[in-house]
Amino acid sequence: MLDAAEKTIGSLAILIILVLVSMQVIQRVTSGTSFAWSGEIAKYAMIWMTYVPMAYLLRRGLHLKLDVIDQWLSPRAEAIMSRITDALIGLIALGLVAAGYALLTTPALGTSPAARIPLALVYAGPVIGLFLLAVCALYLAAAGRTAEEPVAADLEPVIGEIGEDGRVDGGTSAGPKISPTSPVDGGTSVGPEIPRSSRVDGGPSVESDPSGSAGGTGEIGEARP
Repeated sequence: MLDAAEKTIGSLAILIILVLVSMQVIQRVTSGTSFAWSGEIAKYAMIWMTYVPMAYLLRRGLHLKLDVIDQWLSPRAEAIMSRITDALIGLIALGLVAAGYALLTTPALGTSPAARIPLALVYAGPVIGLFLLAVCALYLAAAGRTAEEPVAADLEPVIGEIGEDGRVDGGTSAGPKISPTSPVDGGTSVGPEIPRSSRVDGGPSVESDPSGSAGGTGEIGEARP
């Protein structure tokens, strides 16, 4: 239920930004002016879109991260490192929640200049998002992550090794295998070595000198009709 609520708020914020920014563009192209409140509300929607879904992204493993250290660690050490990281995220988020709540409860906070929206409502988005992030991160730090997040794993491309039969991981064929006599580029065939008695371009047959003349270099001897 919490996931659905966070995704819904984020989706609504994106929709508001899309509608208001599009309206601004149309107004400026047609009349040269636009409503001042439209850009203001779009900026406030972007704030809510940024902060509220943070806990959802953390639970699903969709935040950007650098695996510089994790790739050198054992599975046990990687789990410990993940708990330490989640604990630091939770503590930092709690500090930001305290600072945001102090700003949120300021008596003279006022309203926005154009849309006249209470700024307490605007700043409530970051406080709510950071609080959810702190709770989620501290829970993951205490309980640990049971498995790799399925959504993040699905985003990684599956790359298989191409075997000698031209198939990837024994399944999908990576392309036709070139046989020793298959033509390449519509002309030259990749095949075995031309025998000594073969004819070249419809001309006389070519044989190498059996005596190995010319210093034993194996030059082609005289052509026989």
